[in-house]
Amino acid sequence: MFRSLIVAGVMVMAAPEVIRYPAKPASSVRMTGGYTLSVDVTGPEAVITQLRTTNIILGMKTIRISGEGHRDTSVADAGTNSVQFRYDAVHVDGTLADKPFVFDFTPPNVPDKSQDPIRNIAWALSMAGRSYRLGDKGQYSQVTTAADTASDEALGIIIDAPVRLSERAVSVDERWTNDWVGTAKRAKDGAWFRYQQTAKLDASAADASGRRRISFQTTGKLEAPAGIPLGEDAILDAKGLIVLDPKLGVVSTSTSGTITSNFPAAGVKLVRRVEAKYDAK
Repeated sequence: MFRSLIVAGVMVMAAPEVIRYPAKPASSVRMTGGYTLSVDVTGPEAVITQLRTTNIILGMKTIRISGEGHRDTSVADAGTNSVQFRYDAVHVDGTLADKPFVFDFTPPNVPDKSQDPIRNIAWALSMAGRSYRLGDKGQYSQVTTAADTASDEALGIIIDAPVRLSERAVSVDERWTNDWVGTAKRAKDGAWFRYQQTAKLDASAADASGRRRISFQTTGKLEAPAGIPLGEDAILDAKGLIVLDPKLGVVSTSTSGTITSNFPAAGVKLVRRVEAKYDAK
């Protein structure tokens, strides 16, 4: 599907093209897939025990989420689209404090928050779905009410796989680089992530689909306003691949990455590893 055209035995390279996310993609697309999140905390045992007592997710070594659902897209504002992915049925499994857990969810069976906290977290990470805004050049912002929106955004950069597209026309195998500052800021100190991404047009479809395959590598670093002590060094490192359809939008993503946070004062290191894959049905 993705190849150069061959005419009369002669390879014909496609002309450079300006690539954009569709301004009005299909309103609803059936999708399958999900992601795996692994959490690794190292440091003084007493400190780690206290952290896991106050934040149950830090004791969750691995959680795997997979299922079928639908991605709905609608026009938002400022030239962006609102994107929401919701599962119709999802399987969740993982390990918390060396104990396995397994859940299967379908809407609208919302768990009672007064019951199993692991079930509540599994529900929130799966059935709550994904919600973000995306511009035609790959401008990305999360829709979240979390206090640490900067970390949520960094996880979304890996899971949702936004690619910042080139301002100019590009050819197959050509690379481009974009730098930008994240829109999400942490409540306690106003910290944000600064990102850099290098992407490459791997292939263009030789048929009428017009699909484009783009690979990318993204890095990010947590920063704070001048004069504000950060107390944490956080680095994002991710890579992946998307397939972009001119009518449907993104029809396939495959990504992996880490967010590594060091807390020098406490001697603690937190590593979150993510692998994600979604495909249109």
